[in-house]
Amino acid sequence: MDRTEKQRAASRVASAARRARFRAQNLCNDCGKAPRTNRVYCDACRIRRQTEYRTKYRDKRIASHKVAHQALKRLVFEAYGGPICACCGETHMEFLSLDHADGNGAAHRLEAFGRKAGGAIYGWLKARKFPTGFRVLCCNCNFARGHFGYCPHERERQLTCRS
Repeated sequence: MDRTEKQRAASRVASAARRARFRAQNLCNDCGKAPRTNRVYCDACRIRRQTEYRTKYRDKRIASHKVAHQALKRLVFEAYGGPICACCGETHMEFLSLDHADGNGAAHRLEAFGRKAGGAIYGWLKARKFPTGFRVLCCNCNFARGHFGYCPHERERQLTCRS
């Protein structure tokens, strides 16, 4: 062991002894101040440690959330006929969304979640064992139905059938 390694080892031992002493006196393990009841760290040290942890693992947490969300989305789409648009046949997952077949999506989201954001609906559907009234559409078909009341693909099919 060279001098710096010995100093680091001595510092680790001293830090462990200091933390053990603080712990025995029910003080904050980091700074030695009195924490709130049944706490190991004072509020300032607890917040600092949480911030450091969140910052350190932020990218990993975000990546993990994206993977889990995509898996849940795929599960929901499989329950409603597979990852394919029920109107035009689009199969790219990036373009697919869930549609309220009766057209009450905004009202349902507001009632169920208290907001208009739609990402939570996948978990809501899974928890309720995939109730009827939903279908998979691509974003274009979903948008057209929501804003115009019909999808241009339907009109094209109607014109083709008449010909």
